[in-house]
Amino acid sequence: MDLHIKFKAHREALGVSRYRLWMDTGVHHDTIRRFESGALGVSLATITRLCTALGVEVVCDLSPR
Repeated sequence: MDLHIKFKAHREALGVSRYRLWMDTGVHHDTIRRFESGALGVSLATITRLCTALGVEVVCDLSPR
């Protein structure tokens, strides 16, 4: 499952609105909406900030598949 899909599902499961996440992180709610729809890529720093606000950790696995 893609990151943006997992992220949106987790945010919704927690009952956190995009507006609340914007207020908590400074990442504009429209940027969050576009990221969650898959229409916009965001930096690792932004993903980390968003995930931290939701209480999850970002882990990169760089091992060969």
